[in-house]
This record gives sequence, C-alpha cells and structure tokens, in this order.
Amino acid sequence: MYDVPLELEEKSYMMDFKLGSHFVIQKPCRRIIYFRQQYYLSFPYCIFTFRYTSLINHPVEMGFFLSDGKEIYHSPLPNTSPFYCCIGEGGNEQVKANFKFDWAEKGRLENEKEYLKKLTDFMISIFWASKFNTEYRYSRDKYCDKKLFETFSWDEKTKEKDWVPGEEDLVPIEYVKQFPCYGGVTFSETDFKLFREKVLKQINFGKDSK
Repeated sequence: MYDVPLELEEKSYMMDFKLGSHFVIQKPCRRIIYFRQQYYLSFPYCIFTFRYTSLINHPVEMGFFLSDGKEIYHSPLPNTSPFYCCIGEGGNEQVKANFKFDWAEKGRLENEKEYLKKLTDFMISIFWASKFNTEYRYSRDKYCDKKLFETFSWDEKTKEKDWVPGEEDLVPIEYVKQFPCYGGVTFSETDFKLFREKVLKQINFGKDSK
C-alpha cells in the first residue's frame, strides 16, 4: 500500500512522547489527487503520524506532512496538518467498521504489530483516495503567500523529469504549543525538536543505506 526503504525497520517508528504513537515514512512518489478536479502531483518524502485516543468518534488520528531530508514541511494539500487529517465521516466510518478499537486491550491483542500494520495501511489508502476539500485548512493556510497549488504550477512542474517540491516551494513546520487535533495534544518544544530530528534521521538513514 505504501513504499519505504527496506532498511527502515518495520516501516514505522515508535514515538515515546506525547506527539503520538508512531509514524510512517513513504518514499518520494507521484499520485493522482482529487481536489475539485484531478491532479497528478509529485511528492517528496511523505510522513504519516498516528496517535491513538480514547475518543469514541476519533479513536485514531492520522497526520500528514512532507520532508526533503533536510527539513520537515507543511503539506499544501487541504484537510491536513502534521498531527491531524480530516478524512471525513465516511472515512472514519470505514475505519471503525473494519477495526475494533479497545485501546485498553491493545497491549494484550494477539498479533498486535500485524493489527496495527493493517490499520496503518488501511488509513493511508483512505487518505490517498480522498476527495480533498477546504473544510479543514490548517497546513494549507500556511501557503497563503505561495502559489504552488493555486496556479497549478505543482501539477505542471510534476511533468518535469525528477522534479519534486523542495525548500523553495514548501513551508517549514515551526513549533507551536498545541497542534490542532480532536484530543488536543500539548507538548514541549524539546519533544518537537526530538521528533523532527528522529524523522530526518530515519529519512537520511534510508538514503544512505541504498
């Protein structure tokens, strides 16, 4: 369902602080995206974050952002933020219909890693199949002064061989005390720096191991 360097063990990495439970790195890719119309877009490294909550309507939250291995960036796509994505009520219902959420029992689930891998695959597949809208705009609003998406230059540049968005196109993620998500996660600047360093380290480890 997604592709990462094989050297990146388990395809996901545990986060041992409040930002979430784990994150997944996807190698640079090109995707068909639906936002009012169809686009064919090039992406650098894509990072999905997963956080498990006690909320009945949102038992698991997925975030999405980008990286070139030098910095981490907001996604220009609507419906996204680093620690929360809106996948719509239909997406949430699909997830809840296919997976049992009793996180009190999570540590005693048989084949827990396999269960979480299937959940991760399922949510990422829902994300890429989304018909994006502007209902939730946290990361997209960071691009008010950039024209990467609005003038369709992202779509046009993707036609160029080997082009992917980079630091001249993307907006770095800066620390804020609380990123928007249903559960409301507050964390320290130290934790955020550790998270950023861990993501970049894993991306560059994958590059160097090829």
